[in-house]
Amino acid sequence: DTTTSEPDFTDTTTSEPEGTETTTSEPDVTDTTTSEPEGTDTTTSEPESTDTTTSEPESTDTTTSEPEGTETTTSEPDVTDTTTSEPEGTETTTSEPDVTDTTTSE
Repeated sequence: DTTTSEPDFTDTTTSEPEGTETTTSEPDVTDTTTSEPEGTDTTTSEPESTDTTTSEPESTDTTTSEPEGTETTTSEPDVTDTTTSEPEGTETTTSEPDVTDTTTSE
């Protein structure tokens, strides 16, 4: 017999013995979520009653007078409103009050 086959009892498989497990999956109980525990709040909204308005104070006047009789008014209309709404209760209005006067009368 000059065959090169191995005897019947020889086993060169790479399988592991019965019951061995080398999987890389995590167990079912593993939790890698980034959610915070119940009740935690990391919102960036401002707290109730916070007011960061950048409006100018009442009666602000930046008029630049010119010689008598010349008038080049550049005042903005009263209806201008650049408010950016935020969550309920928060106010960060940047609109100027109606009394602002940027007239450059002469």
